[in-house]
Amino acid sequence: MKTALVATVFNEAKSIDQWLDSLAAQTVLPEEIIIVDGGSTDGTSSRIAEFFSKNARFRTKGKLIKRKCNIAQGRNLAIAAASSDIVACTDAGSILDSGWFAAIMEPFERGAEVVSGWTEAKAINRFQEKLNAYEQSSQRKTAPEDYLPSSRTIAFRKSAWAAVGGYPEWLTLTGEDALFNENLKAAGFKFTFQPGAVVYWEPRSTVAAFLKQMYWYGYGAAEARLFSEHYFRWMLTTVCPPLIFLSKKPLRDIPFRFLRNASRVLGWLSGKFGGNKPPSDWKRIDGVLLSPETQAILARRQAEALT
Repeated sequence: MKTALVATVFNEAKSIDQWLDSLAAQTVLPEEIIIVDGGSTDGTSSRIAEFFSKNARFRTKGKLIKRKCNIAQGRNLAIAAASSDIVACTDAGSILDSGWFAAIMEPFERGAEVVSGWTEAKAINRFQEKLNAYEQSSQRKTAPEDYLPSSRTIAFRKSAWAAVGGYPEWLTLTGEDALFNENLKAAGFKFTFQPGAVVYWEPRSTVAAFLKQMYWYGYGAAEARLFSEHYFRWMLTTVCPPLIFLSKKPLRDIPFRFLRNASRVLGWLSGKFGGNKPPSDWKRIDGVLLSPETQAILARRQAEALT
């Protein structure tokens, strides 16, 4: 089976060398490596081009596409440019474990359709350590069968990506991987959890940067019509802070959780009332926005059940 690795980048000059080094350290390499630069102005694309040209192992594998686009458009552009049957997605700004690509590809030898990798945060300062402890405790509580990965560490058959219409390009910035996952799941593609496919990432290093990230997560969730029950609950604790004491989580986390919840709610409200609206042919079915392609799969499945 032919394999590809795709990634999107935007102004990653401070971290791109570290990401490229982790790519070079992979024990197994794909046949294709396609990177889309969404409009960097800090020299990111020239560093990638230099890396491809100077490394014999990547000279014939690497392809750099420069086009101003959002994350979903960049992912789709890279995947469409790949001729491989299996595609692994990751993000610049991360660090790939040396065995990541080999691990995330292994389940496909057993017939996997979509493979969920794992993420681990790398803390540099005290704030990141606290943030990491909080986020990871929540992530580890997710059952493997319910875990849906970010596109920092996911792989799938290109046919599955095409079947659901790819990543939703109408979203402004975030939420594209969550909605893509939900469409894959609704279409019946099985996710295989592969905890050995680890990608490391550095959390936001300051409170302000973290809260800005939470704002955009909320904005994307509102546009994608995802996780509304969480946001309604967080809205209640933001409007009426004493309600947060009803949580079973440690009291020491309350100030942090209040700020996080408030930032996500602000983003969610901004996205709900000022964000992009779903295209008219996207329909909400069983609580999830589905692409026209995913709807067609469900319609065929229902028709087959009636015959």
